[in-house]
Amino acid sequence: MANLEQFSRHMVVRADRLPIKAAELQREVAMTVHENLVYGTPVDTGLARSNWLMSIGKSRTDVIPQYSYGNFLGISETKNAVQAITQAITALQSHKPGQDIYDTNNVHYIETLGRGHSRQASAGWIPLAIQAGLEAVRTKRLLGP
Repeated sequence: MANLEQFSRHMVVRADRLPIKAAELQREVAMTVHENLVYGTPVDTGLARSNWLMSIGKSRTDVIPQYSYGNFLGISETKNAVQAITQAITALQSHKPGQDIYDTNNVHYIETLGRGHSRQASAGWIPLAIQAGLEAVRTKRLLGP
């Protein structure tokens, strides 16, 4: 009987941790997707890369100026990427279990870039970034030991 009681207590503890662990996984997946979106975004002026905006609870609808402006910056440009990732990290600090995480880009040409309009990234790079997040889920254990 003691073993059954121990098992029961153990399961209650694990169940109590489930929302916290699920939220941790949700944030990890969101950051994986975000980083892949940011670094996969073709760059000319940095506007599209800067506008991957993470938010909690509701989707953003704004377009912000690029963090660092330039012309013909190229895919290796990192200043805007670092700032876009920093913005996401800051947004995720307020995330609580049960809240939705949104990652949006509202520049008017993001869909065109996603269809491969730029020579810097082939069509489908946005779904590939999301797929990387799904792969991250497959490699994580939700409840741990």
